[in-house]
Amino acid sequence: MDNAIVTFGISAFWMLLEILYSYLFLSAFFSRRVNRMHCFFTYFLFWIVMILLPYAVSDHIPIIFLFYPILLTTSLFLFQGNFWVHILISLLCVLILGISDTVFPYGICSLLSISFEDLSAKRLTFLVIVTLGKLFNFLIAWLIHRFRKAGQPQDIQPQWVFLSLLFPLVSFIMLFIVFSSFQNRDDLPKSVFVLSIAISIANLAIIYLVGLMEKSTKVKHELSLLNQQMETQAQSILALEKSYRAHRTAAHEFSHRMQTIDDLLSKGEYVEARKYVKQIQGIQTTRVFGINSRHPIIDAILNSKYQTAKENSIDMQIHVNDLSTVSLPTDALVVL
Repeated sequence: MDNAIVTFGISAFWMLLEILYSYLFLSAFFSRRVNRMHCFFTYFLFWIVMILLPYAVSDHIPIIFLFYPILLTTSLFLFQGNFWVHILISLLCVLILGISDTVFPYGICSLLSISFEDLSAKRLTFLVIVTLGKLFNFLIAWLIHRFRKAGQPQDIQPQWVFLSLLFPLVSFIMLFIVFSSFQNRDDLPKSVFVLSIAISIANLAIIYLVGLMEKSTKVKHELSLLNQQMETQAQSILALEKSYRAHRTAAHEFSHRMQTIDDLLSKGEYVEARKYVKQIQGIQTTRVFGINSRHPIIDAILNSKYQTAKENSIDMQIHVNDLSTVSLPTDALVVL
């Protein structure tokens, strides 16, 4: 009874790894047509069907032949894309899964220098090795998913990929050493078997946590860039407001001075009017615009900076060409 429960639990775990493998593989090539919750429930149903399927069909029918039509139906239901592309990608997914399930155990047998029959006789060792093979399939699909998602190439950060693969690699080396040390025994002790399965499950958790850390770091970086952009825009707005107030003040001053000159001339006080004009000219020489690019927005911004530098006794030299043909929007110029 205990062996039957263990076998059923291991089979359910294998099928879970294959379901996760298929989801990552398909989502690397197609965009979802349903939301995340519908996708979860559909794959959960897929998992239940595949667990119960061996008990409902003949032992002479390989499960992988039934896996393909169910996978294709799930792909068409959950993901967008051309029907024939779905057939091809689903077939490729099943072929990679079948080849890996065959090659991985025989590869371990070659490394341990034992025959496949001897490995099959060691029940617990065989279960752990097959579990590692399923985990290897999951890693393949995860790598494909990392390099492309929904048919689009992804921006890869090597450090995160390295961290994600480091724990599975170390786990594989550790388990291989364990298998080698128990090679001449009849089978693995149950404690080692449980530890091996726990390490396999921990690999999934580590990959998931590293993915969350990568997403969190990416979001923080995007927020930092957004804050910098907002600060730059705020500074630009303040500079424009300061420039607007300065020009408004200058316009009021010009209006008042013109009114004063008009009053002096209307009274015939030409000498006083001439003195007042010279006085204004002396003040205005400190406000001569030093930059003329023939573009009013650029001139307003650069001359504001030039005037600020002059007021603070800073020698500022700017050489510009004719920018009258610049066609960027005003808000873009201000941010730039």
